[in-house]
Amino acid sequence: MGIPVGQYDKEIIRRTKELIESYEGEYTITLLMNSLLSLIVLPKEYSKDRNMTFLKESINDVEVIKNIISKKGFIFKEGVTNEKGMPSVPNPRDLDNLLRKIRNGISHQHITPISSGLNKWTGVIFKDYNPNHSQGLHIEFSIAELKIFALYIADSYLAEK
Repeated sequence: MGIPVGQYDKEIIRRTKELIESYEGEYTITLLMNSLLSLIVLPKEYSKDRNMTFLKESINDVEVIKNIISKKGFIFKEGVTNEKGMPSVPNPRDLDNLLRKIRNGISHQHITPISSGLNKWTGVIFKDYNPNHSQGLHIEFSIAELKIFALYIADSYLAEK
């Protein structure tokens, strides 16, 4: 089925969301990790051309990630620091900035799988580094949390005009 002109972003997100929700096979985690390009990276990239109000939400107010951002080891530096460690570009603690950092972690393959004793993935860590090589993001998701978060972003994006 073709995609109507001007609807690429929403249609790819809708189709990917449908695949994630309906898939019942052996490769659930692989499908989810591959789908992050559509469910997290695509909304972040296309939001530049749209006025996405949900992206301005404080991460502290987003119910689906409150548990995630309260985990030990969570790092989310709000701004970019210069060579002297001083903030040079302030960024708010909102979904837009969080998605930018997760997108960077995915794009630069700063992804660490978390495995169980049975050598199965139970979670994933995304990291992002600032230009001065300091860590700007360290966020850990269980597989279930990652799926819920990705679907939340997709649903929020699709609900915007």
